[in-house]
Amino acid sequence: MPNAILRLCCYQTKAYKRRELKNRKAFLNYWNNYGHKDDIKGTMLDNDSNNFEETDRYDVCGMLPCLKNKTVLDIGAGIGRFTAELGKDARCIYVSEFKQQYIKQLKELKRIAKKYDKKIIVKHVDATKLNYKEEKFHLIFTNWLFMNFSDTECVDFLIKSLKWLKKEGHLKFRESCCGTFKRNDLCNNSSSYDSLNEDNFAIHRIISVYIRIIEQVRYMDSKGEKWKFNVVICGSVPAYINKASNWNEVQLLAKKIKANKRDLIPSMDELIHNFNEHWVIFQEKVDTTINTGSLYFADKLFLNELESVSSSNFENSKIPRVIFIYQPYLNPWYKRINPFNIQTIDNSFIWTNEGNRELFRCSLKAANTKLNKKIYFTYCKNNIMNLFNYVKQRKVILTDFLAIDLLNNQPLNFVNEFLNLFHPNGKIILLESFLNDTEKNLKLNKTDYPYKIEIKSEYIYSYVKNSGLFEDEVVSYICGRNWMMITVYLNNLKLS
Repeated sequence: MPNAILRLCCYQTKAYKRRELKNRKAFLNYWNNYGHKDDIKGTMLDNDSNNFEETDRYDVCGMLPCLKNKTVLDIGAGIGRFTAELGKDARCIYVSEFKQQYIKQLKELKRIAKKYDKKIIVKHVDATKLNYKEEKFHLIFTNWLFMNFSDTECVDFLIKSLKWLKKEGHLKFRESCCGTFKRNDLCNNSSSYDSLNEDNFAIHRIISVYIRIIEQVRYMDSKGEKWKFNVVICGSVPAYINKASNWNEVQLLAKKIKANKRDLIPSMDELIHNFNEHWVIFQEKVDTTINTGSLYFADKLFLNELESVSSSNFENSKIPRVIFIYQPYLNPWYKRINPFNIQTIDNSFIWTNEGNRELFRCSLKAANTKLNKKIYFTYCKNNIMNLFNYVKQRKVILTDFLAIDLLNNQPLNFVNEFLNLFHPNGKIILLESFLNDTEKNLKLNKTDYPYKIEIKSEYIYSYVKNSGLFEDEVVSYICGRNWMMITVYLNNLKLS
C-alpha cells in the first residue's frame, strides 16, 4: 500500500509539472501575440493609466532602499518604466524581458544610459530561464511578475533570488492580489485589468500567502550558510487606493539575512503545497474568526482621547496628517484598535500597521468593502525602525501614535530618532495591562519620557462585561488584568 501511495504521489507531481509546463507555453504564446502597444497603457493594461502612472511609479519607488552605485536586476521590465527610475542612482542594471516588442525600447534606454556613464544590460528571455551566480545583485526588482508565474515558478524564483542577492540585498515585490478566495483559479477581476479577455493568464493570490512564502523559503549557499528573507515593510500602493479604492495592489520590500543554522530547508513539494493549499485554508479560517466591523474592547477609550483634542491644535497644512495605530504582532486579535471606528478630518488619514500577516490580509479585505480612502494599512512584524523609515519616505506628519500592550515586548525607544515625524502637539497613547505593581513599574521604566498615567481598569471591565461582544474566554482575560493609559505629550519633548 505505501508503494502504491508513493507511485500515485509521483504520478500527480509529474502530471502537475506537465500541466504547468503546458500553461507556461500557453502563457508565453498569449503575451507574444496579444495586441498590447509598447506604451504605458499597454504595459499597465489600464486605459486610464496616463492619469496616474507617474503617481504609481512614485509610490512603488518610494519603498526602495538606497541604490547609489548598486547593481540591480530588473525582471520583466516591459518598456523600462521603472528601469529609468532605478538608473538614477544604480550603477549597473541587468534588465530582462521576454516580449520582443519591448526590447527595442529597452535598448534605447541602454543607449541613453551610456551617455551618463550608467550601464544597462538587456536580455531577451523568459524570467523562469534566468540564472546568475551567487551574490551578484544588491536589489532584485519585480513589478507584476509573480501573477505571471505558476506556484512552482513562484517558489523557484524566490529561492533563486536568495542565491542571486548579496548579503543584506533586497527583493522588491509588487502584485495585484486577490480579494476573494479562488484557490487554483484565475482571477480576472482586478482593477489593474479592465479590458482583458477570457484568455488572461494572470493569477491573483492572497497577500498573506505571498508574505508567508517569502518568509519561509530558505537557501543554503556554496559555503554551507543558510539564508532567508525578512519582510521589511509591506503595504497597499497608495495610487490605487486614491484612483480606484483598491487596497489589493500590494508592494513589499524584503531583505536577505542569515537564517538560523538549525533552520530546516523545506522541500519544494512542501512549499508548493503550503503555498496553494494549506496557508490559503488557514487564512479562510482566520477570516471567519475576525470581525473587522465591530467595536474592539478599547476603541471607545481611544476615541475619547482623540476627541478630547481640538482640531485647532493642528494648523492647516498641505502635508497629510496621520493617526498611527500600531498592532503588536504577539497580541491576540481582540487586543487591537479598529481603525474603521475612528473619524478623520480635513487633510488626515489613519495608518494602521499590522504585525500579523493574516490579520493584515483581513484588514485589506475590510478596506475593500468599506471603501474609505482615508484608511491605509502596512505589515511590519516587529521592527518599528523599519516601519518609521517608510513613514519618513511617505512624507506625512504624525499627530497621534496608538497601541495596546506595546511595552510587553519592547521599550518606547523610537521617539527621539523619529521625533521630526511627529506634529509638535502630537501624542503617544498606550493602553498597557499589568498584573501587579512590579509589572506596572517594569513597563513604566521602559520609557524615559514625561508621561501622564490614568488607571482604566473599571471602565474596561464594565464595557466588556456589558457589551455582549466578547466570548467568556476573552472577558476572563481582559478582566483578569489591570489597565493603565500612558500618554506622552510630544510638545514637552520638542521644547526640551
